[in-house]
Amino acid sequence: MCSVAFISTSCNEEEGVRYADQLKEQEKLINEFIEREEIVVLENFPTDSVFQTNEYVLTESGLYFQLTKNGEGEDVKFGDKVQVRYKQKTLEKGAIIESFWTTQDDPRPREVEYKVSMVSDCEAWHEAIGYMRKPGAECKIIVPGSIGFSVAQANLIPYYFEMKIKFHH
Repeated sequence: MCSVAFISTSCNEEEGVRYADQLKEQEKLINEFIEREEIVVLENFPTDSVFQTNEYVLTESGLYFQLTKNGEGEDVKFGDKVQVRYKQKTLEKGAIIESFWTTQDDPRPREVEYKVSMVSDCEAWHEAIGYMRKPGAECKIIVPGSIGFSVAQANLIPYYFEMKIKFHH
């Protein structure tokens, strides 16, 4: 019986060490990406809402966000169906890009219900949509695994996204 308890404790310690290592690796990848891309990290959103070329704000959740294009129209509301077009890549140098930016990439954009379907969606996307606020807005984000899609969460894999949104009330 003692060995069973020991094995159980040992597994939990190993999982804790593995998680700590994953956190360190995630932080390293994000910092290397920021340095390589010459990103300037701001503590607050620009007062005039205009980001300079490589400026990103670091939010409380750990999301790095840059608004690249303002949208027009009414602000997104809870439950709105938002169509998202995006490019995704890992943060390693020479990263593989997954693109759903145009109808040539994929005929249908991904659709999320703003602030409703957060469990199955990427938490960071909902946060970014909230900052983008209006149809036609575009942004760039760096997403730590902890607020990404479930696969990213399970392995703490950070990703970089370019996003654009459309929706109708």
